[in-house]
Amino acid sequence: MSDKGLLYHEGVHVRQWRRFGIAFPVDYFSEELVEGGPEHNGYEIEANRDCGHYDGGDGICNH
Repeated sequence: MSDKGLLYHEGVHVRQWRRFGIAFPVDYFSEELVEGGPEHNGYEIEANRDCGHYDGGDGICNH
């Protein structure tokens, strides 16, 4: 992921924090544990999809 892609990806997490408030980090890490990693974490899927280059398979934003 390029620096620009990483910044955009992390910006999505900032917007998620604003949207969900203090519940965001708890929900985020709960999804990591329950769903088994970033490729199944809804927050990561959203951040990768919104960066415009989500490949849909490995949870990585290929920007």
